[in-house]
Amino acid sequence: MERINYSLFLLWLITVFSSYSCTSDDNLVDFKSTIHSDNSIVKNAYNDSLGRINAVKKARQMTDLQFSPLQPLQGLGRTYTPGSTYHGMIYSMVSEMSNYVGENVSFHTFMTALRNPRSKLYTENVSMPPYHGRNCKAFYGTVCSGLVSYALGIYPVASTRDIHESELMTRIPSNDIDSIKVADVLWKSGHVALITDVSKDDEGHVSQLEISESVTTGCRRYVKTRNEFQQLMTSSFREIYRYDWLYKNVEYTPIPEYVAVMGEEPVTVHYNDDLCVDKGDKSCYLESEDVVVNVMHPYDYMEIYRNDELFTTLSAKTEDVSLSNLPYGDFKARIYFDGQYSDFTYWKTVHVNVQFDRERGRLYFSSSNATPQYAKSRDEAGLMQSTPTNRYCFYLFEEEDIERGYIDVKRMNIRPEYPYVRVCFSTEYGTIINTPINLYE
Repeated sequence: MERINYSLFLLWLITVFSSYSCTSDDNLVDFKSTIHSDNSIVKNAYNDSLGRINAVKKARQMTDLQFSPLQPLQGLGRTYTPGSTYHGMIYSMVSEMSNYVGENVSFHTFMTALRNPRSKLYTENVSMPPYHGRNCKAFYGTVCSGLVSYALGIYPVASTRDIHESELMTRIPSNDIDSIKVADVLWKSGHVALITDVSKDDEGHVSQLEISESVTTGCRRYVKTRNEFQQLMTSSFREIYRYDWLYKNVEYTPIPEYVAVMGEEPVTVHYNDDLCVDKGDKSCYLESEDVVVNVMHPYDYMEIYRNDELFTTLSAKTEDVSLSNLPYGDFKARIYFDGQYSDFTYWKTVHVNVQFDRERGRLYFSSSNATPQYAKSRDEAGLMQSTPTNRYCFYLFEEEDIERGYIDVKRMNIRPEYPYVRVCFSTEYGTIINTPINLYE
């Protein structure tokens, strides 16, 4: 029987739409005019197809990423050993640090941290105090709902319970396999996965499906026949959902230097093996944090720049350089050795101010070089256990909130068992959160 392979179909769609921008309303209008009329249904249909393409491509970035650690690295369900090659993003519930790769941290930062043998990815034990994480072993990583959220364009990372109870998720009959589409979500209590390919026979019946997910051994994708999928829905997953806002999933950033997906041409990456900050290149630090510049070999001196102006010059040291109390700004550093300069390593020191006015019941927030995104209250580990949904203890800032610089905390529906408030700020290097504030102390 002839098969219709949806991966090939998606590639065909990419070719058809390649001359049209996917991030500009003006270009979308141009595309619509070539079809028939200025109809929002046409626009949403185009974006819906594009949203499915982007969902698959982003999921593939997570599942197909290949890396070789330089030091022993502990994930939740496996130990990564130096010299071996692995596929799939590391599983680690990094809610406490807000270090989800794809949402909070770029793939570039993650891969350059992997390349740095003394980075926090290897040296920071996030399963021990002062951290409080559960299911957290690695400094960077993702979880099952992290993969699904990243693929579908859901921000911030939704929990499995959010996905189950969200008004933006339409339940699909689990016994109607032929109605399943690419980018549909499989759900069971505590776990979600994504449909990333659907093959049909010449009669239009689903013959096999590809599933992408993040499990304790890392992100992966695998194929199930129709019968195997039916068994999976009986023995494991319980429900299938379709994201109603998939048409908004119009942004996609290729990273072919780290993982090329769906026909992208691989690009050779040039790593800076001379020096790198300990969180990975192009990472964020609070003003209160020490910035450690790991240097891989002897050098004559180091130049540090702030906002493209020379900030300081340091004489050679035999150990890594630790920088304390840096003012906020965009920093870069390079070393001089053997008559030449190295490439720069980059980071951003971020000023954030988060305070709670108990008398007025207001949460104040501001930053000199980052944009407030949302506030959430959790336990010490940055998690919620057995709560109804993240509609509680969470508030996504609106423009007027940011301009005003505060919200009334009653709008967050804070629960006493989750008193630690974190505000997330975004920058071009990713996101960063304040030191949590306990509203009940």
